[in-house]
Amino acid sequence: MARRKRRNHSPTFKAQVAVAAIKGDKTLAELAQHFDVHPNQITDWKSQLMERSAQVFGDPSDKAPEVDLKTLHAKIGHLHGYLAFSLAQTLPLMPIRDWKTIRELRNAVNHEYEKTLNACLNSSWN
Repeated sequence: MARRKRRNHSPTFKAQVAVAAIKGDKTLAELAQHFDVHPNQITDWKSQLMERSAQVFGDPSDKAPEVDLKTLHAKIGHLHGYLAFSLAQTLPLMPIRDWKTIRELRNAVNHEYEKTLNACLNSSWN
């Protein structure tokens, strides 16, 4: 016997099957035969609908926490100052005439900036 090709059901179909299972008018076996899905799949979709039904009506407990913009701006300012200081300390202090081109100078500055920025982001700031 050949295996059936894997089917992808739409969210609308899943909701329709789950609602029919919640109604309880038909048995699980009858629903499985009617919708041509396995009874375990119907049970899974029913439990998912029951778990997530509060999200439909906007459960206030699932809201994202408020963000304190003053704290974030202070952190950004602190990191920016640290980055500028570190960049000034680590950039080789060579006369510009020793650089072959302005592009080399720009690349060196960008490289040091990225290196210092990565070090700042990877360190723990409390």
